[in-house]
Amino acid sequence: MNALELLKNDHQKVSGILDKLGQTTERALKTRDDLFIRLKEELELHAQVEERIFYPAVESESKTRAETLEAYEQHDVVKRLLDEMSELPVDSERWTAKLRVLIDSVEGHIKMEESEIFAGAAEVLTEEQLDDLGARMEAEKQRRQNEGPAESARFAAARGRRAEFGEAEVRVESRGRGARGRQGSRPVFAAQLPCPPIVRGFIRRICG
Repeated sequence: MNALELLKNDHQKVSGILDKLGQTTERALKTRDDLFIRLKEELELHAQVEERIFYPAVESESKTRAETLEAYEQHDVVKRLLDEMSELPVDSERWTAKLRVLIDSVEGHIKMEESEIFAGAAEVLTEEQLDDLGARMEAEKQRRQNEGPAESARFAAARGRRAEFGEAEVRVESRGRGARGRQGSRPVFAAQLPCPPIVRGFIRRICG
């Protein structure tokens, strides 16, 4: 498979996951989590092989250089969105808003890449060069996929811990003489922080 066919197949796979994610609601916690993990893996792997192997081959050509430099920047935008979404609960409004931005960003990147970079690459690179790039990218993807399961498990476990403990909640209470905070009232700050069960048990034994 040559480089352009391989990358287009990646694009189709990513677009399929994005379509499914875009149809989910904030109630579909597990579906969103599972799809997002798959999407993050696919996008990161795709970006890695492009930046390591494909982009350097077309960046040096005047016909495709400007678009390739733009593609690097588009990758950075997508990576930042993925990192930000990884830190948010999938049922939050902010996560949903970022998903819409992510979909627009990835779809715009795919459209630009296929209509401009791939078209230019087909003109400046020979079939032999494209085949060689495709073989190298397939080998790199296979190598990274073999290393991937442990990282995917760590990512899923981290999201699970955040879901279990929840966000830290801070509340301010006013305690004193009178409801309106007359002289003598003092604000009391109480922080309700996520606490593992083993720590809570230890505190109970000490404090009684």
